[in-house]
Amino acid sequence: MKSISLIVMIVLVASIEIEKEGAMKVVEGKTCREVLYPKGCVVSKCMSDCSSKHEGKHGVGKCDFTGACFCSYLCT
Repeated sequence: MKSISLIVMIVLVASIEIEKEGAMKVVEGKTCREVLYPKGCVVSKCMSDCSSKHEGKHGVGKCDFTGACFCSYLCT
């Protein structure tokens, strides 16, 4: 009987602590995209140009199938 009441007390205390923290907030980041150059994409150059142009915004450069360099970064 003591073990059951101990388990009930632990669950009760845990549920009170979880409720005190409140609801979790979800923050979505919007991603922007721009064309750095439309033809002749070289992956290493595209990645370095994008990260240097959008420094601090986590810029990622990618080449697509047409040979264009696209830069994706976090909008502010």
